[in-house]
Amino acid sequence: MESNPLDRGDPATDTARRNLNQHFGVLEQILLDQTVTHLRELIGKEVSRLQGKASLKVELVTDRIIVAYQITVIVRVINSGLGPAYKVRLDVAMAHDGQLAKGIENPLPIPPSSYAEFNFVFPLSIAEQVESIGLDWTLKFEDLTKGHFQSNGVLAIHLLRAPSHYSWIEDPYITGGRLDANSPVFVGREQEFDFIRNAVPRGNRNNHLVLTGLRRVGKSSLISHLPNIMGSRYACVNADLHDLDIGWGMGNFLNWLSDQICEQICEQTGVASPEPESFIAQPKVTFEQKLLAPVFEALGERHLLIALDEFELLEDRVTDKRLEPDVFSYVRYLMMQYPRLAFVFVGVKRPEALSPDYWYKLFNVCIHRRIGLLDSIAARRLITQPVADTLIYDGLALRRIEQLFSSYPFYLQVLCSSVIQHARREQRTYVLAEHIEKVIPEVFDRAGQQLIALWRDFSQMQQHALLALSYLYQPMITNTPAQVTDYMNKRYGSVTETQVREVLYQLHQSDILWLHTESLRGEGFSWRIGALPIWIKDRFLA
Repeated sequence: MESNPLDRGDPATDTARRNLNQHFGVLEQILLDQTVTHLRELIGKEVSRLQGKASLKVELVTDRIIVAYQITVIVRVINSGLGPAYKVRLDVAMAHDGQLAKGIENPLPIPPSSYAEFNFVFPLSIAEQVESIGLDWTLKFEDLTKGHFQSNGVLAIHLLRAPSHYSWIEDPYITGGRLDANSPVFVGREQEFDFIRNAVPRGNRNNHLVLTGLRRVGKSSLISHLPNIMGSRYACVNADLHDLDIGWGMGNFLNWLSDQICEQICEQTGVASPEPESFIAQPKVTFEQKLLAPVFEALGERHLLIALDEFELLEDRVTDKRLEPDVFSYVRYLMMQYPRLAFVFVGVKRPEALSPDYWYKLFNVCIHRRIGLLDSIAARRLITQPVADTLIYDGLALRRIEQLFSSYPFYLQVLCSSVIQHARREQRTYVLAEHIEKVIPEVFDRAGQQLIALWRDFSQMQQHALLALSYLYQPMITNTPAQVTDYMNKRYGSVTETQVREVLYQLHQSDILWLHTESLRGEGFSWRIGALPIWIKDRFLA
């Protein structure tokens, strides 16, 4: 806890007191000391009270429920206060008929920034036309201030009715390759669109961007939308370095880049790519004088934007001695020399995780943006909207999907595609949590190569930390850096808690883990992608 600035031992307070004593008499000094002491006591008591005070909020987890003779309702109680909540009891009743479910008391305290979930089961008898029902709740709890608190309210449950007759369910999900601009399953990237649209233009010049994120999070699909994002002022080229052939040298790289530019904007410029032989003799001169110069002349006042996807492959080329190291200096030269040229670098690794010998000279003049997972609203749209007319997801099914894959778009698409295949075989028009459990092995099979690639992107220390967290994994339980350190020391050799904490922070920043900063046990981490510990246990710890 930070020291109270009114404490007598505080240097600033002592200095202020000495300065004031030079101007006050003895009586005033006594009164001043008494006032300061009284204020210090009052502030200390208020700080202690706030640190012990819990503040609980009630929200509905299962807000979508398929009508059945019996329904399960899950209510989450969240502690947003500074102190733990004890003896937490929740009573609920159906508002339409007063039907009371047995109240539940949580046996454990709810720490700050944590939550507990309460499951209730109701028989349901409801008129056909009713679309929603209310859930009355009463919450009671205590905290360290020795207060007894009670609150109540109403939660709304949306009732779903599955289609009464089965009809063929179309599968709109794409589990390989980028999504085009009209795809119904490309959702939730409006903030990224706005960022790119506003970040690139800089008067008559341009800013250059670095976009990074986990594999299969949607980065390539995002940049395929650049023509729509940037509008008519920019001619956009999407150059995926996976398509660069195995030839050697700067000439081969610039010849490939020239081909990408001409193929993608030839209708706008009419410029043809120079002959490959010219790139062998004078690669840089050919690229600038025979490609860039006529392209910019044809574009008039428009700008050229080049997206380099999988940018890390440039370093791989240099490491394999198939490309000269000065490629980085040359790309930087192009960035600085041509005001109507903009680069967008797209990859997996954050700039700070790359070799500074190569990338610093490039990325110190770029703006970095992390492309994270979808928000929860967009993830739900991705799951439910494309099949809304033929397949209905229950709230518990959506909750289980969120636990497994959070809002990771690629794995959500693989899972939803598998769900559709199973529903077709059973001619089913609804999805429950039990149906999600059945498709998990199939999802691991279909996404196996992508999961392996994701695993290989982690450093050895990160892999060891993930193995430890998988071994320790229990639903809704956080693990501390000390627990992870203890496991890693037993299995993988000496490592400090400071090192482990840094690695766990990296995994949190990469959207793999949740960080819980307030708990009774101190700082803790839990899985954001709950399918990963299942996959890791099966593959590495079985």
